[in-house]
Amino acid sequence: MSNMHRLHPVAYLITVVDVFKNYWYIFLITFFNLLTGKLDYRFLSENMFALLLLIFSIFLIIAGIIKDWTIRYWIESDKVIYKSGLFVKKERELSIERIQSIDITQPIIARIFNAAVVDIKSPGESITLPGVKYDMAESIRTYLYKQKEDEVPIHTDTNEIDEDTEEKVEEAISEGHVIFQISSNEMLLLIATSGGLGIFLAALFGGLSYIGLDKVIVNVVESMQGIVGYFIVPIIVAFVIVLLFVGVIIGGIIMYVRYYGYKITKHNDDFIIQYGLLERKTITVNKNRIQNISVEEGGLISRLLKIHSLNVGITSNDFKVEDSGDVILTPVIKQKDSYEFLNTYFSEYNITRPEPNVPLRSYRRYFQVTLAILFIIFSAVCSLLYYKDYMIPFYIVLAVGILLCVLTVISGIYSAKNSGTLIDNGDLNMLTTSSFIRKHYIIKRSKIIDTSITQTFFTHRAGLGTIDVKTAAGFTPKVVEVKHLEIEEANEIFDYVKRGVADGESI
Repeated sequence: MSNMHRLHPVAYLITVVDVFKNYWYIFLITFFNLLTGKLDYRFLSENMFALLLLIFSIFLIIAGIIKDWTIRYWIESDKVIYKSGLFVKKERELSIERIQSIDITQPIIARIFNAAVVDIKSPGESITLPGVKYDMAESIRTYLYKQKEDEVPIHTDTNEIDEDTEEKVEEAISEGHVIFQISSNEMLLLIATSGGLGIFLAALFGGLSYIGLDKVIVNVVESMQGIVGYFIVPIIVAFVIVLLFVGVIIGGIIMYVRYYGYKITKHNDDFIIQYGLLERKTITVNKNRIQNISVEEGGLISRLLKIHSLNVGITSNDFKVEDSGDVILTPVIKQKDSYEFLNTYFSEYNITRPEPNVPLRSYRRYFQVTLAILFIIFSAVCSLLYYKDYMIPFYIVLAVGILLCVLTVISGIYSAKNSGTLIDNGDLNMLTTSSFIRKHYIIKRSKIIDTSITQTFFTHRAGLGTIDVKTAAGFTPKVVEVKHLEIEEANEIFDYVKRGVADGESI
């Protein structure tokens, strides 16, 4: 694949769409003011910051198009070479031997033109090709994986790679086997517990506030109050119920579109994850790249429905803030199947769910600071309202404050009762809980990059310590923490990480 290649023209359109996705509210404000005839001298003075962002976003579009136009890439000998830049030339080289994954994403715009975005990743570095023909994207992935396995000659001509692409891709996929495919029942469970309603409401109210419709709604409610009188409250309640119902439906549609056709194919040490209806994604996770595994129970509803999600932490690809290092392995899986799945496909890990081992005297430490802060804030607000003789707001704030304080205590006790650690034949298992979300981490000692014990003056006197371990992740390391353990147990884990367990047996 030694010939030099350029990007597909759809890359320019993808750049425009990406900028619009990041700064959509700026374009929306400008467009709304143009339609309503408010783009006058007052708009210029009152929205100077928005205009500056608009100019900046247009600059990003132009700069992105120029960058895409200058991108060249090719494969030479045992490396992938990437060049870009008009005035400042940049060149990157990735050793094929160090490549850990080649991910293919098809945004809706790219799918229309049968194109894709390709991410070629290795530890600490990555190359992104924001627009190539889909056949070429599959050719690149198949070629690089085959070459890593020494199944393709190094000096293969581009034309030879491009021929019979579909057959080669099908052959590569057929070499693996599907180990997980989301079912209709699991999709319904995912929709019920995914928080799609929150996504819908955040987008709705965010959009309303940006275009000023929130003020319109307030004015409408005030005018209706004079017409319908005492029926205004039932009308508002009915409207909220309908809004929530619509939000649940739209949120469910969002999650269905996002995770449509979710499946995992295992090929040697690679897990190939494919999903998406409008934006089709193909993500490859190599076993050797995994730094930790986590089993997540996303709240009380997930626990009642007995479902988990499985996640893996991976090494950093690049110095990007959005590179969190967490990859969803299965967005939803039945509780009875989750550990069976892990024991089958991660048999080299010793996976044992820890029994909670936080001492009873530590329970109050999980909520006392937050409770004190809430008490001070709500006491101050309630005192002010009572002094001003605003009795209805006073009772509302008081009720909300009491409810939040009660929930804080319950959440703290629940977190303490569902946290613990265990070392099973050399592998560290950590059970952490916060805000009713419970996670079980499984980490090999060789993957831990640092550990520490934290004590305050009071916890030192009480013989307690907070242990945390760090593994490589995205932009910043992943920190897993269990609070207020017996100091002896915290020291055992610290010694295990730093020096290892002498006899290799469980602690």
